[in-house]
Amino acid sequence: MIERRQPLPVGRYWLDVRTGSLDPFLAWARSNPTRIEHSEAVETRGPGRSIGVTFFIFRVLQPTHFDQRSFGFPTVATPDVQRAADTAQRPDAPKPLDVLNDLLNQVHLPSLDGLGAMILLAGAYLLMKDK
Repeated sequence: MIERRQPLPVGRYWLDVRTGSLDPFLAWARSNPTRIEHSEAVETRGPGRSIGVTFFIFRVLQPTHFDQRSFGFPTVATPDVQRAADTAQRPDAPKPLDVLNDLLNQVHLPSLDGLGAMILLAGAYLLMKDK
């Protein structure tokens, strides 16, 4: 859940900070040592500090002003969020046969299960026909 209230309420949050906002964000966190605990998790993604995004998990210990225009809105970090990968919603990778079955269904052909049975029957028919 994205937190839009001002001042930012007590809680645990995560935020992706773009490179241009990194130094101001760190300065904001350092200027509020009794209100902000910001070193719980930090991950930099991208080629380096000069390009990319830095993922932070931080705690607000006392309600404090948060510059949403500069940093965006933080997201409430539930206990299961321990790193950046925990925040992404990704579907399971499709299995190749499922993809092929979906394709066959889209063009109104039988699924692989039905197609396999038809091939076996056709093969048996051809074998019996020659005898």
